[in-house]
Amino acid sequence: YPLLVDAMADFPEIKVKIVGRKRNYPGAAPNLDFMQDVFGVPFERAIFDASIVVMPLYDKNYSSGQLTLLKAMELGKPIVASDVPGIRDYVTDGENVILVPAGDREALSDAIGKLLEDESERERLGRNAQETHKNNFTQKMSQMAIFSQTAEVATLSRKK
Repeated sequence: YPLLVDAMADFPEIKVKIVGRKRNYPGAAPNLDFMQDVFGVPFERAIFDASIVVMPLYDKNYSSGQLTLLKAMELGKPIVASDVPGIRDYVTDGENVILVPAGDREALSDAIGKLLEDESERERLGRNAQETHKNNFTQKMSQMAIFSQTAEVATLSRKK
């Protein structure tokens, strides 16, 4: 989160709430509220209360951030996220999210500033994110996809 804290220095009047694990504490900042180890309803409430959900992720060989991304989409929040493989599977840049290069402080700050200044863009991205979630990523859809794959594997096993 140090990248986010650094980028938010450009917006000292904006309160930043980071929900994260204690080991990820980025250090004190005047406009920072670090909410450590928040799960369940308090986690969902933090996303619900956000004007913008910002996900500064590292470009690693493992995926991260999908649960936060999907919850923000479900709640119709405008999202700024790092353009990393695990995120690209769910969203389209400029349609339902603003993607920025991982680790790019300027791009992150610019994207946040754009959304802070443009309420109609925040609303558009949030609506599109919510619609994408509703059409592709509900819990029932996930369960049906798992059931379908399980049935397919079972069918293939019987044929052998």
